[in-house]
Amino acid sequence: MEELGINSRRNRNSTYVTQDRTTIRVRTGVNCMWIINNSLDVIRVLEEKQLSLNHVSTWDFWKLYSSLPHAQLKKQLHDLLERVFNTKEKSFIATNNFRTFWTNDRRSTRYTYFSCRELCLAIDFLIDNIYVRFGSSVFRQVIGIPMGTNSAPLLADLFLHTFEYDFMVKTMKQDITKAIQFSNTFRYIDDLFTANNVDFGN
Repeated sequence: MEELGINSRRNRNSTYVTQDRTTIRVRTGVNCMWIINNSLDVIRVLEEKQLSLNHVSTWDFWKLYSSLPHAQLKKQLHDLLERVFNTKEKSFIATNNFRTFWTNDRRSTRYTYFSCRELCLAIDFLIDNIYVRFGSSVFRQVIGIPMGTNSAPLLADLFLHTFEYDFMVKTMKQDITKAIQFSNTFRYIDDLFTANNVDFGN
């Protein structure tokens, strides 16, 4: 498994973060997570809602990868993992090349197991050990993450999700109508698409 077993499984592992999104959306009509896997996700949701597009806007995060602060990145991901582990009420997440699942048992040798703390430490290791060679010199990267690593899209995706989730939960408590208005928002890594929300830029 590459990079402590948490890469190259973006779609499968992010599924575990998205499950509470489905519960909230069913109960309230509010989509608290904007991550999509591809443009077909947008088309499917818009077709399901039979939404007439009166206003569409797109946005882009400028220099997302190169500007991610390491301390905040680690804190946000730790908080997210603790929330997900607490929601699942399981001690470990087990993974191999074929499946990933939650469990309280780590006896099987067919899987690599991570507790919440172990997964946090693995992520910290990835973030703290990014090196760049320039000529004969080697530098450790202390801000930002390189786009070319397998884990970078997932780390950036989940980092942004933590702020989106907090914003949507806060908005939902204050004004459910406005939260529903922001629910037609979709993000593919650093590109945003929102429909029928003239207030998005504000």
